[in-house]
Amino acid sequence: MRKNRTPSVNGACLGTDLNRNADLAWGTEGASDNTCSQTFHGDGPNSELETQAAMAAVEYVQNYTNNGKIHAYVSLHRFL
Repeated sequence: MRKNRTPSVNGACLGTDLNRNADLAWGTEGASDNTCSQTFHGDGPNSELETQAAMAAVEYVQNYTNNGKIHAYVSLHRFL
């Protein structure tokens, strides 16, 4: 399963594909507005807690460490 288990405000199915929830290019190619789709992009950009936490971590690194340089960012997920 690609999605988290958060209920959607606008639909009957659970979950948001966190890979498609970030503000950058939100709702563009490959994302779906159908809440039952495995590629549902969420109710809005950065609407999920997991996405917000990842964005906060990146912003922290940019603002407070390594002179604002991020050397690598790795995101893993698995598909069953």
